[in-house]
Amino acid sequence: MVKVYCIDDTNKPPIIPPTNWVERSKQYHIIHIGFTKGKGASKVHGCLLKELTIPASAYPYEAYKMSRFAVDIKDLPALLQLAMDCTQLSELDVSTLLQEELLEVIHEH
Repeated sequence: MVKVYCIDDTNKPPIIPPTNWVERSKQYHIIHIGFTKGKGASKVHGCLLKELTIPASAYPYEAYKMSRFAVDIKDLPALLQLAMDCTQLSELDVSTLLQEELLEVIHEH
């Protein structure tokens, strides 16, 4: 479980109830990071949160975009470890993907 802060709560899909949506500046905890591994390319497809879930009725939405969150620099190693625990990707693969998907790193909060 990794502490993150919501930095983007815009563009909520209409199918997701407001009670299941993230709020800007609020703290959450990521409990799972999902990846898709395709032909020669992998991509972060989202994360699951301890505090909120996207209901099955909101399909095809199943997870929150990683780019909606920022992580404190001191929590970055835990985020990398969680990503590796959730996948069969190497540390280098995970680091590269997270750099592409999770652009915001907070140095102090």
